Amino acid sequence: MQHGGSMGHSSSGGPLRRALALGSHLYQRHPLLIKCVTSGIGFAFGDVLTHLAAARARPMTRYSPRRTALMAAAGLCVAGPAGHVFLGWMEQHVMAATPMSRTAVALKFTLDQVLGLVLWQAAFLTINPSYRAAARNLLRGRETAVV
Repeated sequence: MQHGGSMGHSSSGGPLRRALALGSHLYQRHPLLIKCVTSGIGFAFGDVLTHLAAARARPMTRYSPRRTALMAAAGLCVAGPAGHVFLGWMEQHVMAATPMSRTAVALKFTLDQVLGLVLWQAAFLTINPSYRAAARNLLRGRETAVV
């Protein structure tokens, strides 16, 4: 299936190269949709990993599909659009003359990760009481599992 651009040469690479080319093509055509969907998937996956870690620390911990669904919704409806706007802002304001240089890409990646860490940790601490309690215990020097 050829869509033009880099997709026309995708048959020469392996499955990973083809998947990346397809992802790039879809992102070029539907950037907001792709950012929202990938954020929703990422948030849900992160919640499942958190559940698994909590279950290892406390074997009686019960999995909450509702919480995973809420995290997916937060990624889809909040993080995705916010990330899309932030990425657009960076494209216009961070090394706009050389947006794809290694330095620009590294700087944008770093800004995205550092600001994202601060903002999302603040959000999780605000909306998740068990996460907030775990953070308090961690600051007090006690080990704890996030549930």
